[in-house]
Amino acid sequence: MRLFFRLCLFLCLISRPVSAQENPAVLYEINLQKYMMGTTVEIKAVHPDILEAKKGIYFAFKEIERIDKRLGYQGNGSDVARINDFAGKHPVKIGAETFRLLARAKAYAEKYQGDFDPTIGAIAELWGFNLNRPPSLPQDADLQQTLPLVNYRRLILSENDTTAFLTRKNMRLDLGGIAKGYAIDRAVEILRRNKVENFIIKAGGDMFVSGMKSATEKWQIGIRHPRAPGEIFAIMEIKDCAISTSGDYERFFMKDAVRYHHILDPKTGRPSRRCKSVSVLSETSAEATDVLSTTLFIKGIAEIRAAGTFKNYLILDETGNLHLDSTLVHRYKLRTLTKFPIGGN
Repeated sequence: MRLFFRLCLFLCLISRPVSAQENPAVLYEINLQKYMMGTTVEIKAVHPDILEAKKGIYFAFKEIERIDKRLGYQGNGSDVARINDFAGKHPVKIGAETFRLLARAKAYAEKYQGDFDPTIGAIAELWGFNLNRPPSLPQDADLQQTLPLVNYRRLILSENDTTAFLTRKNMRLDLGGIAKGYAIDRAVEILRRNKVENFIIKAGGDMFVSGMKSATEKWQIGIRHPRAPGEIFAIMEIKDCAISTSGDYERFFMKDAVRYHHILDPKTGRPSRRCKSVSVLSETSAEATDVLSTTLFIKGIAEIRAAGTFKNYLILDETGNLHLDSTLVHRYKLRTLTKFPIGGN
C-alpha cells in the first residue's frame, strides 16, 4: 500500500496508471492530499489537463477547509464551538448553512431512533475521542452522570432567527458523524463546477466516486480488513456514488485485552459491540452514507434485518461474520478476498 494510505483510513483505493490504450485521449492521474477534519483528505482525479485538474482540486480543498472551520468541535470560527460554549445559557445566532445541517442532523436522529445523535459530544469528550489527548476508560459513575447530556431533542433550532440552543449546561454538539460527508458533497460540487468529472474524494472512512477511471474502466474500491492493517477484505467497482465505512479499528485503545473504540452508542455512552465494520453505498450523497454507516454500526445486524428498510450495506458483525445486500454483488461486482468469520479482539 502506498505511503499516503495511512493505516487509520477505513477505505483503500485500488488503482493503476491510466494507459493510452484504454483511452485514446491522454489522461493524467493527479493525486493530492491534505490533513484536515481530523484525518487525511485525499483527492485523486483523472483528467486531460493537469493544471485544470489541480485548480479544481485546490478549490475543493479550500471548501473543505472552510467547512471544517465552521463545523469543527473547537476553534474561534466554529459555530459548533460557540453553541457548546453557551449550552444551558442562551441561543446562539449561527449561519444559515450550519442551521440547515443541524436541522438535517436532528431529522436523522429522529429517523433512526436516536442511534445517531449530534449531541454525543459530552460522552465523546469524557472518553477523550474528540480531544487532543489520548483516549481513556471513564469511570462508570462519570458515564452515568454524563449520559443525560446526550439528547438530540434538547437541541432547539429557531428558524425565525437561525439560532441554536442546547438547553442543558455542559451539553456538547459533535458533528463527527455527518460533517465529513457533508464536506465531501460540497467538494464534489466544486470539482464538477470546475470541469473535473472523474475523481475520488476520500476523507477517513467517507468517499465519493465520480465518473470513470478510464473510458472502459470503473474505479475499484477496497474495504479495509478490520484486523489486518494494510489489507482489504472486499472489492467493488463503482461510479457516481458515495461509500462510507464505520469500523472499530480507526480510533481505539486496548485495555485488559478489550477494544474500546470511538463509535459510541448514544443510549449507553459506551462503544457499540454489535459490529466490527459497516460499509454503506448511496447514489445520493456522502452525508447520507456518513450518517448511515455509523447508525447501522450501532444498530447491529439483527435490528437492521428486522427493520427491512436498509439497503446497500456490507457488514462484519461482532463475531466476524459477513452480511451483505445482494445488490452489491449484482450491481457493483462485490467480491470478497478473505475467509469468514474474521476473528480477533
